[in-house]
Amino acid sequence: MAVAIAVLATALPWGPIMAFLVSSPLMSPSDFVLYAGLLGLQFAVAMTVASLAMGLAAGYISHWLEENTHYFDGEIRFDGSPASCSLAAAAASPEAEGAT
Repeated sequence: MAVAIAVLATALPWGPIMAFLVSSPLMSPSDFVLYAGLLGLQFAVAMTVASLAMGLAAGYISHWLEENTHYFDGEIRFDGSPASCSLAAAAASPEAEGAT
């Protein structure tokens, strides 16, 4: 979860982010060894191929949506300034000063 939040806090395009978020929970090297040992090498290879295909599909669809539609507009993302992802920026805003 920490890696997913860190990736979302970057200025990366949505395609690689969604590819990572879809494929990483499905397969890892330790999962491959576990599946190969318990369910057979054929199942482990099939699971790896399915994970790669799903990640590539999710990345391509997200990239297409980002480039051709306004689907991801308004999503909270890192804008490049160091304070954009911190609570200190919100606390220093003029609206916050009037609330105290």
